[in-house]
Amino acid sequence: MHKKLTWSLPARGLPAAPSIESIAFRVEWQENRRWKAYSNEIEAALSLWLYSIYKKETSNKNAEEEQNKSPDSRESAKDDRKNLKDYGEDPKDNT
Repeated sequence: MHKKLTWSLPARGLPAAPSIESIAFRVEWQENRRWKAYSNEIEAALSLWLYSIYKKETSNKNAEEEQNKSPDSRESAKDDRKNLKDYGEDPKDNT
């Protein structure tokens, strides 16, 4: 007897396209009375999940750092950008 089962895990897309999709995982019951799972499917889902956590933590950390900057340092950065524009340089071109 050879059984094939599939189950789904709902996953949300990128914030720009927040649709919910299903990620399918397959398992098979083999004649040796053991389940066979497809590790590549599980590893891919775990990898995407861990990356999404990393991005969220990095985004939160950057937001906290920006929020914790003193008002003086934010004003100084604005002044620096204004001075560069006064000299004809576009600070966005310094990437």
